[in-house]
Amino acid sequence: MLAREMCHKSVALCSEIASSLLGLLSKDMPCWDLATMAFLVEILQCRACREWHERALDIMSKNLQSECRERHRLALRGLVLLSKNISMAIRMWGLHTRLVELLRENDSDVVRMSIVLLSSLWPYNGSTISTPLALQLADMLLPLFDNDDSQVQLSSMSIFRELTIFSAERIHTALKSHVRQSLLPLSFHCHDENQRVAEDSQATLCSSARYLQWKDLQEMLQEEQTWSCGMNLLAQDKIRAGENLHHALLYLDSPQESLRQAAIRFLALEDKAEDMSPATKSQALETAFLLRAVERASGSIWQKLQHRFRWARCKRPCLWGRGRLCCWSSEES
Repeated sequence: MLAREMCHKSVALCSEIASSLLGLLSKDMPCWDLATMAFLVEILQCRACREWHERALDIMSKNLQSECRERHRLALRGLVLLSKNISMAIRMWGLHTRLVELLRENDSDVVRMSIVLLSSLWPYNGSTISTPLALQLADMLLPLFDNDDSQVQLSSMSIFRELTIFSAERIHTALKSHVRQSLLPLSFHCHDENQRVAEDSQATLCSSARYLQWKDLQEMLQEEQTWSCGMNLLAQDKIRAGENLHHALLYLDSPQESLRQAAIRFLALEDKAEDMSPATKSQALETAFLLRAVERASGSIWQKLQHRFRWARCKRPCLWGRGRLCCWSSEES
């Protein structure tokens, strides 16, 4: 709070204070590092501190490699701030490998800042990413499409879209499996209540359809027939029909009514059940029967049916992964 107030009231002193803080961080004084970094991150927002951005970048980059989670958070906050300067953003690209690693963290703040920062750096050097890292990144981006934070959703879709547009020939085939897996969540989020997320989902879905050369899907999207995408996915990718069904069940628990409706429309396609395994076919038929009842049900009955879905999931553990469905597999179809 003191640092923020100084940025507004004591601009003349901010540059000198930033210089002193950078000097302290250059010394081996771990007991003071976190407090010093926290103050520095806030004061860097002052326009008088721009002359110290390069030194601050070195400090933040060093702390990004630390094993301390608090250092990660402070370093990421500082880097997000510095990335608003184009010259700084260009220099930061060397951190992209570490940022991809941080997407694995079980910390929503770290993941959010990492993906947002990676998205802001991508326009400058994203095309130079190595093949193994590009595939690793694609695998991490897919679950982020369903993240509760719209900023995370938008950033992950932006990077994924760039991957499909500018991916080199050497990774084109390997990336196809990830692109196929992106179609269902993207088609659902075309109906997201957040307009920006809905628009970005449609743009990314169009990019994925072009990448896979699925002309029928491209035409549907051009005509804004997003409700028809489910039928097209089942027709084009029959091998993954069962996986798509299982993934769609998750959206029945979405807090957004529009996503629950999209799940109902997708799940009520029992005429495609012959393309599924016996276990999946049975679940598809049961689901379709219940969903028809849902459309006519009162609020209390709807709640009971939701409980039945949850009960059915518990009774079919072989169909469900541990916290994540098998539809996130990166195996080629």
